[in-house]
Amino acid sequence: NKLETVEKDYISQLLSEYIGTYPYLMQSGRVDEQVHYMEKAQNLIKKYNVEIIAIGNGTASRESEKMIADMIKKYNLSCKYVIVSEEGLWSLADHVNSGTKAINTFAGKTFKLGVDIDLKNQEWTPIGSGFTFDGTFDGDGHTIKNLNVNVSELAGLFGSVHGTIKNVKVKGAKISSHHYAGTIVGYIYGNVMNCEVSDAIITNTVEEVSTGVYDNGDKTGGIVGYVGENGNYQIIDNKVNNVVITGYRDMGGIVGYLKKNILTDNEISDLTLVVDKTYNYKGASYVQTVGAYYGFAG
Repeated sequence: NKLETVEKDYISQLLSEYIGTYPYLMQSGRVDEQVHYMEKAQNLIKKYNVEIIAIGNGTASRESEKMIADMIKKYNLSCKYVIVSEEGLWSLADHVNSGTKAINTFAGKTFKLGVDIDLKNQEWTPIGSGFTFDGTFDGDGHTIKNLNVNVSELAGLFGSVHGTIKNVKVKGAKISSHHYAGTIVGYIYGNVMNCEVSDAIITNTVEEVSTGVYDNGDKTGGIVGYVGENGNYQIIDNKVNNVVITGYRDMGGIVGYLKKNILTDNEISDLTLVVDKTYNYKGASYVQTVGAYYGFAG
């Protein structure tokens, strides 16, 4: 009873200082109002040692997600941000993709998935398209279903990442691109750990880059398209099941192209690799770099 009373008192104190605003009212460019409410929110977070923030799927949830993401970055808060709806995931993508190079895209910050999410085959713009996601995304064992990506490059749930993606499952994905394609991430300087991909179709086609000149159709993986050099990265404990990958070169069940073999304890089952030589721009003598786990390492 004593503990219950303390908890009630604690919550009542917090509610008594409730911010009381609708974030969508801040969309009209009233910068002073935005700063005022973010200042109040971050003061509450620090006062009550808030460690996790979660926003439900209600009215103005997407705007609320953006405000919280802006606040975490602006005040360099250490709390974790839990995504508990498909709107939250869309909001994260919007926020990263509309950033600027001058803004830190969540380096040192962690986003955690709190529920399974169905993207319902709506066309998805990867998180890290144009700008890079530099933080940590922890799926916490949850599943993202029906991911549908159709972009020219940097294709996947994430596009370009300088950070860590872990513990996320993706089921029923369709990925179409020309360059750097993976179900979890197209292009990464960082770690991918304990992720699972099932029932996915990944297609990376050659493109005509100028009249009569063809290129790409490369760096395609069931988990990751491309892993960069100059780091002690880990591609570890990932699983691929019932996946069809089509490409021209640098194609593998886990990773398409990596600078050195850093794969550890990854698993593959029911994998189909299709080499498309419709436009064999490397020539008849070219030996395609294709493998069960990775296409090219060097």
